[in-house]
Formats: sequence, structure tokens, C-alpha cells
Amino acid sequence: MKNTIKLLMCVLFAFAFASCTPNEENKSDFNFFLSVKDNTIVATWSAVDGSAYYELQLNDNEAVKTNKLIFEFTELSYNTTYTVKFNAINAAGESIKSDEKSIEIGVRVIPAYREWTPMNGASAMAISNNGRYVVGGYDRQGMIIDLYTDEMTLTESFELYDVSDNGIAVGSYHGEIGDGVAAVWNNGEIKVVDLSNLTPNNRMSNLTGITPDGTYAVGWYWDYDSTEETPSYLSTIYGSIIPFCYDLEKNKVTVPEEGNNLFGRGSGALSLSAVAPDRSILGCDQTHNIMVDLIWENEKTGYEYTKLETDDEGYLTYGMGDTNNRFSPSGRYVYGISSTYTEIPQITHPTIYDRTTKEVTLFGNMGYVSAMTDDGVVFLNDAPYGWGTTVFVVDIAKGGEPTEWESLEDWILREHNIDLAKFEPSTDTEPDTTYELDGSIIVGTSADGRKLLGITSTMSGYVNFVIDLDGVPAE
Repeated sequence: MKNTIKLLMCVLFAFAFASCTPNEENKSDFNFFLSVKDNTIVATWSAVDGSAYYELQLNDNEAVKTNKLIFEFTELSYNTTYTVKFNAINAAGESIKSDEKSIEIGVRVIPAYREWTPMNGASAMAISNNGRYVVGGYDRQGMIIDLYTDEMTLTESFELYDVSDNGIAVGSYHGEIGDGVAAVWNNGEIKVVDLSNLTPNNRMSNLTGITPDGTYAVGWYWDYDSTEETPSYLSTIYGSIIPFCYDLEKNKVTVPEEGNNLFGRGSGALSLSAVAPDRSILGCDQTHNIMVDLIWENEKTGYEYTKLETDDEGYLTYGMGDTNNRFSPSGRYVYGISSTYTEIPQITHPTIYDRTTKEVTLFGNMGYVSAMTDDGVVFLNDAPYGWGTTVFVVDIAKGGEPTEWESLEDWILREHNIDLAKFEPSTDTEPDTTYELDGSIIVGTSADGRKLLGITSTMSGYVNFVIDLDGVPAE
């Protein structure tokens, strides 16, 4: 009986030994790991004897080759599961070791406050309606930021002023002419707008606004070829600065229809500053040292003035008008600044104009409205054109009075439980200095009002920041 048991044990031992092939012994010594950092997958592995190189394949993408023991797959999608296939290849091109693992990139954690300081000094100008893209420019240089990835692209010799939901940006390109010409930036490709049907010598032009769908843009050009002795036809109507519209799909340039000119024929200059999703157009008539806003329902309707006040002799006493005035994301409101002309110098007011109700709301005799949402959250500064030191908020939809300004820090803490004082931006020179909004401006919002775009002027240049009301507050 004992001999039988011994024989059985020997057989089992021999079978176990025979089943342990060299490959399986090596497998226990081989390690292949995947890890996630933000939206990057990091693959690491141990060296495989006899390998000439290694191949890694992400999902069904083309395999990549490396002779290192680490590889990173970057700029991947959040909230997505990926599979990585590994192969060690010998000199004969044969796979001598393989493995496969899957890993998930979770939902992206977005902080409530983010900032960028471009090396070329670009200052933020606009945010797309969907809240994905930010564009800007300064001194003939520009930038575009993808807020989904936080990637910033600097644009050489191209100032960008507005951007669509699909990342098509418009502005002034200085690579051909120093004064800049109207152009479109699309994923690194630059297209100068052909204005030869309007002017034989395009020496200065600009695109200032684009619709969210990226199909229609507006701007202006300087009519260099017109003189008092030989004025062009368009200059007799619009002045030396002439508005134009650009259909990107048709590659067609047109001039919007003339309206009922308050000041008679021969405006000093008429430029376009913004376009709404429905292709309503906002412009500004600059005549006799005054500026008055004009609105086209579309380029074929002819313009109308925003609400004006005149005296008994027809002279203008009040009007909303400035080249910095803009539409709210849907185009319902015109916001910015207005002027009272009964005194010299004229008195300016932070102002919004409701195109639906035709009502004008004044916010005092100082500062300007720098941005607003379609649901009535108004962002102001206490001095015109970015000279203010504090960002203020008035929520007219919730009954806020035009005279009751609340600081952005107080409003955002009370309404959204975000304490901006807890953030420590990278631009601080002092290691423990907390974030302050002194010298800041809110210059735009996403259509849903959840992302606020701002700029801060510092000794080292402009700091561009985004406050995300759905982001994670600082601890």
C-alpha cells in the first residue's frame, strides 16, 4: 500500500513539473501595468529577454513602437474605458511576450478657478457660447485655449477677438500687412478674407464677431482709397470705416443695408462689433465726436438705433454707444456704456439695453458693464474700459437694484459657495498670498452663465482666468 502511495505521489510530482513550461515560469517574472494621470494613460513593464522592441496598441489605433519600458497615451477622453495591448517583438519580428489590460479614465475634476499667462502677453477677449474655447490677443499676438483640455495655443501675428462653439476664431492677422487684415483661424489654418469686391487695397480690416455655429462673421475695413475729392460710394454712406459681413460657408462678403442715418449722409465711421446666434448685428456709428449703437435684425433689414433721447431741436441728449459694447450670449441684451450729452464733458453710465422690452437700465454714473448673462446677471467695473479695481455684480433677474453693487467675491460665495480667497494663483510672487480680484475684469460668460472669463493686469502681463461655477472649490 505504501509503495502504491509513493508511486502515485511521484507521478503527480512529475506531472506538475512537466506542466511548468519555461514560458509560464517567465510569466510570473513579467509585469505590465497601466495607471491614469488626468487624461493620460501611463503604461510600464519589465524588460523581456530577447526583445528588439515593444509594441503598444490603444484600442483599435495603430500600434506604436518603443525600446523604452514606459509609454504615455496623452490627451485622451474623460469618462472612457481604454484597452492597451502589449507585445514584445524579437529581431525576427515575432511576438515573444504579450499582455492586455483595460483601464478607465474617470470623470474630469475641474477646479472652480483656472488661470493662464501667455508668454506673448495675449489678453482674453471672448469665450464660446458652449464654454469650451477662450480667445484673445495683444500687440499683434493671440491665443486660443481649449477649456476641455486646458491646452493653450499661441497664434503668431494673429489677434483673436471671438470664437465659435467648434473652435473657429476670427480676428486680425498681421503676418502679411502690419496693420492687420480680417482673417479666420481654424485648427491652425489661417484664411485671410478676400475684400477685393469692396476695396482694391485691403490695408486694414478686422473680424470682430462670429456666430456660435461658426458660419457667419462680422467686421470692418478702412477705406484707404477714398478721399474728400474722390469719395467711394460706400464711404459717402458709412464713412472711412465701413462695416461688412462674411458668410464662411459661401465665402461671400457683403455690406449690410443702410438705415435711417440720424446725422445725415456721411457718417464718420461705422464699424461692427458683435453678431448674435440669429445673425442680428451690433455696430457703432462714430460721428461728430459721439458714438451711437446700431442694430440690424440681419444684414438686409437696414439698421436701427438703440433707444435715443433728443431735445426739441433734434440734437442728441442721450444715447447708448461704444465700440466696446457687446451682445449677451443670445443677443437679447446690449451691454456696455451709454452717454449723456447735455453736459461737457459728457457723462457716461454703465448700461444694458433689453431688445425684447426696449428698456434701458442705468447702473450709476461711473464704470461700465463688462459682461452679462442672458438671465440677467450683470458684471460691472467701477471705471471705464478696464481701469477699475473691483468686479461688481448685480442680478436684475433676482430683484437686484441697479444701485446695489455687490463684489464678485461676496456674490460668488453667497450664491455658489465658492470662496475665491482660498485660491493661490501661480502668478503670486509671495508663496502664501491668496487670490484677490483687484484690477480684474469679467469680459465674458458662457451661454449658460456657468463659466466666467476674466483678465487681471499684473507687472508681468495679463493673467487670464476662468471661474467655473460647477467646478471644485479650493479646500
